Amino acid sequence: MTGIFVLSLDEELLWGVSSRSDRDYFKWGVDKERKVFKRFLDLLDKHEIKATFAIVGHMMLQGRRDCPDKGCFCKGVDERYAFGRDVVRMIRERGHEIGIHGHTHSFFDELSKREADEELFKAVAAARSLGIEAKSMVFPQNRVAHQKSLSRHGISAYRGADEWWFSKFPGFVQKPLHLLDYLFTVTPPVYKARREKAEGGVLYNLPGSMFYLARDGFRRYVPMGCRVKKAIKGMDKAINEDKVFHLWFHPFNLSWDSGEMLKGLDQILAYAAEKRKRGELRTMTMQEVVRYEDTRHKRDRQ
Repeated sequence: MTGIFVLSLDEELLWGVSSRSDRDYFKWGVDKERKVFKRFLDLLDKHEIKATFAIVGHMMLQGRRDCPDKGCFCKGVDERYAFGRDVVRMIRERGHEIGIHGHTHSFFDELSKREADEELFKAVAAARSLGIEAKSMVFPQNRVAHQKSLSRHGISAYRGADEWWFSKFPGFVQKPLHLLDYLFTVTPPVYKARREKAEGGVLYNLPGSMFYLARDGFRRYVPMGCRVKKAIKGMDKAINEDKVFHLWFHPFNLSWDSGEMLKGLDQILAYAAEKRKRGELRTMTMQEVVRYEDTRHKRDRQ
């Protein structure tokens, strides 16, 4: 059996907390992210693993002058917290896939169909202004909605919500259960790529399997080894069941205890690379999975 390892990143700078009253607290994290980012990209190069970076569309604009919305979040903060062409350039130079993460990090389950289409149109247009054809989507906060509209904007894959065992419980108990899930290194879910019908064609749903837990707040008490062991269990399960293990996080998460976070990632990526060398695991971007699954689908129909 051969599994698939996918790594996707939610790249959003300060957009992810733009509606929060305490967003200024997170500015140091964005500044730290830029310092750590090259080290993270170097790790991916070291293990020859390509990732999918889902980027907030607004980040790809040149600056405030490109934004006509006078009430936009970008008007009230230093441009380095809302715009990131420097980050996009680093990602492109290393040959990784660039997808979209909405345009303003709006939650799609709170948008009308028209508003969702506008978010998608603007994000795809922002990417095209840099010569990027974005074909993968990650919904802000994994709040999946209006996914059938994606294909009309050229999107052929999205990251579906993680189907964790504790998701069925009330929200107020999910956080402590999430921590216990890591402490006991519960094997994360793995999936077959899900081929879905959409308004403009076919769409692939690639649900998340595991969030690479940050080291902030109470999460810092979870030993790093638990994160690594959990990811290895997920890859082994994907190999044994011929499925996809989809790891994800925000580059911003590397701002806390960066050395340990990068060390843990190094171990995870090294394991993936070793399994790939043995022919047991494929390491793919989201779009590489789409092409692989399309080929299998055509072959099976012959």
